[in-house]
Amino acid sequence: MNKKGFLRKILFLFFIAALLIVLWNLFEPQIIAWLESIPILWPILKHMRSEVVKQSLLGLGYLTFFANFFFIIFPIEAYVAWFFSQGYPFPVVIATVVVAALAAQLINYKIGRVLGGHILSHIFKKHF
Repeated sequence: MNKKGFLRKILFLFFIAALLIVLWNLFEPQIIAWLESIPILWPILKHMRSEVVKQSLLGLGYLTFFANFFFIIFPIEAYVAWFFSQGYPFPVVIATVVVAALAAQLINYKIGRVLGGHILSHIFKKHF
């Protein structure tokens, strides 16, 4: 594949990401209503949100997990520093962040290991 084709595919992926963000902003109330209609998922999401809002260690773990799992640009370091300033013990905060990040990265690795070859061979047909 030449550089132009590769650049075209990268731009397409960025376009899809931007489109998803725009669609979220346009249809957020409908998406939330749909999530509320799923009896197993909505209580879990509500619990996670409440822990993050309460600024508990579990909330820190959730934020760290999802920031590492979905590669979200989120300043976890600033949030960790805030926890230190609130008097949380250093070892507990660090352990929470490390365990959550490690769990997310292990799941990411497994998904990539199982599906990565198939997805990459479809996207980059000439290289595989």
